[in-house]
Amino acid sequence: MGCNHCYETFGDYIARILKHIRQGESHCGKVPACTHIPEVLQERIAELEIELQEAIKSEHYEEAAQVRDRITELMKQEKNFEA
Repeated sequence: MGCNHCYETFGDYIARILKHIRQGESHCGKVPACTHIPEVLQERIAELEIELQEAIKSEHYEEAAQVRDRITELMKQEKNFEA
């Protein structure tokens, strides 16, 4: 923030400081880790849905119920990120 004169006056000084702090003169930025969580949840839900179908097909109903409950938990978490 400042006028063009400020950038001309302090530009070299600020560039040296930023180079030292950032290990370079430009900021590459980062994506917050939480932005990928909904994608990870969706992938995990899809995997669990396959497991659920396999458990039902194999008549492992207790296992199927546990998988179903886990899917429900993950879907609630996913909705929390959408809100």
